Amino acid sequence: MAYNRCRKKGGFQYICDSVKEGRFPQLTTIGTLQSLSVPGYSAICKMCRGRIHFSIASTIIHESCNHICSEVPSIVVALDYGLAPENRLPSQYHDMIDAVLWIKNQTCYLYGVSCSGNISFNSALKLLNKKLEPLCINGAILNQPLFGGKMRIKSEMRLATDPFFPLPVIDVLWDFALPKGTDRDMFFPIG
Repeated sequence: MAYNRCRKKGGFQYICDSVKEGRFPQLTTIGTLQSLSVPGYSAICKMCRGRIHFSIASTIIHESCNHICSEVPSIVVALDYGLAPENRLPSQYHDMIDAVLWIKNQTCYLYGVSCSGNISFNSALKLLNKKLEPLCINGAILNQPLFGGKMRIKSEMRLATDPFFPLPVIDVLWDFALPKGTDRDMFFPIG
């Protein structure tokens, strides 16, 4: 885990782990904070498993967070989440919501790539009904979010035989991620 002060524009980066017992993001490098509050900086909650083979501790994830901090005066809260099939939806949505609620006193953006884009989107929807003041969610940054239903759309059919991510593989991944007995058209109440 890392605590990093970027040199370019003074951004900070906190890399957190989602702790199974209670799913609370635990700061492991500079001690445990009760909340995050750094005036003048926006927090960016980034779910970091856009590709299933990268963990939060990988260099590519660390560098992507550093890049964000160097371009935007921000604090990146990088979150690992449990992978399917051991951790099925909506547990990943809960991880993102817990991180946002931990931030408390910042303006905040939710950020996700691919599967993490889906998590950021669904978490943002759930947070619409919560009283968050003084926290302010300014938006969701969705980079190629992975959404899907039982009915195929044109772009899915066009890429059905994609050599890297064909439709049968996507179908199996959805089966691993969804709660048992549900399908992609079911809404996931987060409770």
